[in-house]
Amino acid sequence: MRRVLRAGDTYKAFVEFNGGIESKVRAAAEALKPFGACNFQLRFRGGEPWIFEINARCSGTTAARMRVGFNEPRMIADYLLKKIPPAFDIKQRTILRYWNEIAVDTASLNKLRTGEPLEGDGTKL
Repeated sequence: MRRVLRAGDTYKAFVEFNGGIESKVRAAAEALKPFGACNFQLRFRGGEPWIFEINARCSGTTAARMRVGFNEPRMIADYLLKKIPPAFDIKQRTILRYWNEIAVDTASLNKLRTGEPLEGDGTKL
């Protein structure tokens, strides 16, 4: 995934198939033989992909990768608990993250907690 960061977090990610990246990561993974979640981060330098960080853990984009067909936690659990070899089908998709807030009147929220009905048409809390 090609990621766009904001304040250090991914807020856009694009699944892109790139043979150069795939061969570089595959060679590193075959040499290191990691077990479990493993995230390779790369940058292009002179048109070539260079690995600059390897995270042997689930990372901030684990949920995004699940949405495009690469569900690491499930594959790991299935392998450990059921001996099912990892399998995946990555789809070319774009991930867009956003932050949304809602302001709710505290008195109305307290009524909901106690099961008391709210008055009015529900457009204002």
